[in-house]
Amino acid sequence: MANRSDKTGADFIEKNVAWVNKRQIKMAAFPRIELLLLLAVCGIFVFLCLIVFPFMLDDPFITFRYAENWANGDGIVWNQNEYVEGYSNFSFLVLLAPFAWLNCDLYYVSKILSMLFGLGAIVLTYRFSKRHLEYQSIFFYFIAPLLLATSAHFSLWSVGGLETTLFGFLLLLLCFVLLSLAGWRRHILLALILFFLSITRPEGPMFVAVAFTVVLVNIEKMKLREWSSLFWLPLYSLLYGGYLLWRLFYYGDFVPNTYYVKITGGTDRIIAGVKYLIAFFNSHGSLFWVFAILAVGVVLVKRTNVLFLLSLCFSALVAFSIYSGGDWMPGFRFLVPVLPLFFLLIQETTSWLWELMANSKNGKLILGLFFMVLLPTIYVNSVQANITRTPWLKQRFFAGMSEKRDRPQYQVVDYLQRNAKDGDLVAVQEAGIIPYETMHLSYVDIWGLNDKHIARKTKNLLHWDKGDADYVLSRQPDWLALWVLVKPDGEIRAAQPAVTAILSHPTFVENYKLVKRYPTPKAGQPWWQDMVFFIYRNLTKPQVPHTEKH
Repeated sequence: MANRSDKTGADFIEKNVAWVNKRQIKMAAFPRIELLLLLAVCGIFVFLCLIVFPFMLDDPFITFRYAENWANGDGIVWNQNEYVEGYSNFSFLVLLAPFAWLNCDLYYVSKILSMLFGLGAIVLTYRFSKRHLEYQSIFFYFIAPLLLATSAHFSLWSVGGLETTLFGFLLLLLCFVLLSLAGWRRHILLALILFFLSITRPEGPMFVAVAFTVVLVNIEKMKLREWSSLFWLPLYSLLYGGYLLWRLFYYGDFVPNTYYVKITGGTDRIIAGVKYLIAFFNSHGSLFWVFAILAVGVVLVKRTNVLFLLSLCFSALVAFSIYSGGDWMPGFRFLVPVLPLFFLLIQETTSWLWELMANSKNGKLILGLFFMVLLPTIYVNSVQANITRTPWLKQRFFAGMSEKRDRPQYQVVDYLQRNAKDGDLVAVQEAGIIPYETMHLSYVDIWGLNDKHIARKTKNLLHWDKGDADYVLSRQPDWLALWVLVKPDGEIRAAQPAVTAILSHPTFVENYKLVKRYPTPKAGQPWWQDMVFFIYRNLTKPQVPHTEKH
């Protein structure tokens, strides 16, 4: 009996030890599985970024020119000795400057940095879920990262060469720190993150109010009568106040020059902003609307600190987008930084629906199939929306065309490098590629992004204002490089108001001569090729000998 008892006891212990070891192995495997899933999501993101890797608009090259001048010792300027803040992404400019000093190609550097911050946002979205949300299955933690990775808007701006993904990463990091940390480490990190948000985008300081509101709500909930939770605010004020004083001393203004061009306010801009927001939701397809509406219900039902913070940050950026009138660029650039937060809300909504269907196998199956359909639908619809907003996106960036073969700006660059002498003044309408590739020339930006006088006269958003032809021509530019839309026979079909005002000005008619046009369109070519650059030379200035410059 004793032997049998001992054997039974030994078997019991052996079985339990084996069960515990099996559970430990299974639990240890979860992080490995999660790591593999996270790598898979990141791989999908990188693949989709590579599809649209050639995408870059003219605007990033403005920042590149500032970075090059700074690296060359000429200051943070667009033209030498002209102190105007024609950029609105100082932190991204600071990141680019060392690479400019090392003579790296900023075109690729900016894309790689944008992709890295995009990857960082995906990983941080996952970490945020693990830290602050609880789900029955590990797969729920990957819903938001997967939605982010498969958003055509997010992948487009992850290679767009601007500060968009940096701003999104910092915004998500702000939420993480607000909810995760305590003590002095929290105060220091909050101050630093809010400072970097504030110098990355003009709307960054809004999130100081968001952080302040969240802290006050927590103080009220906990019935505290102490203000130690706001110790980060003086440090932030010191940092950002110092930055504003530097900006005032260096550029003569508290706000960037671009503010006067883009942030005009008014009822018409607000209406345009509302349309921009509706178009953003429509761009993800009808299924997306269902989850978006349900997400609002989940926030109202659960009322947790996490959901309150996510929805507050989302609402703040939406309010800015509406007030500013949105953005003409593809991919809804103004709202891309808030995608990680919004997808977290959709992730929480999906988990909530799953819990409601706990006793319904068919319901869970339907929800799973619904979500599987949602992913590709979101990507396809968002790609189509980008092409619809800017039709040249398909021909230019989905057809594998090279930058220099695709863009007439580079032909203008080649002409100016051969014919313009150092220090010549050129009036341009596209203030990015051409000025960046010809650093030895000075420029007048007729849309006012890099010109204080024109910026303060602009009455509407960039392209649709008539500018100031009197001022531009009073500076007697040696060259003008202006683009127009032409018919297949070469006749001008349309021009922006600022260009029309210059072309019809008596001083221009009398003193300037057309010397080159790029390209010459042919019948049957894609419509975007009817964008033609006309190069005009000032007849009152001595003609420059035709010499090849390198």
